[in-house]
Amino acid sequence: MKGAILAVGTSIKDTLQLCKDEEFTSYINLAASNLSLSIIIFGDKDIIEELKFVLTDKKKFYRYLRVDMAYYLQYIEPCLKLYINSL
Repeated sequence: MKGAILAVGTSIKDTLQLCKDEEFTSYINLAASNLSLSIIIFGDKDIIEELKFVLTDKKKFYRYLRVDMAYYLQYIEPCLKLYINSL
C-alpha cells in the first residue's frame, strides 16, 4: 500500500466532511492542522489522486508533500518490527 501526503488550503470542518464522504472514508485522514485554513491530509496514493479532482472543483489550493513514505501507522505497520528492532 502506497501512501501520500497533501497540504490543502481548507478548514478542519471541510476536511472532516471530505473524510466522511463515501468515496474517501477509510482511505484519507486529517493528519494535522497548521493554521485555520492549512490542513495536512494523508491517505492511499490512488485516493489522494482522486481527491485532487474534488479539490480542484472546489477551487481549493493543494500541494503534494514530497516524502519517501507516508509515516502513519497503516503505512509503516508492514515494517514496524524492523524499526523497533533497530532501536
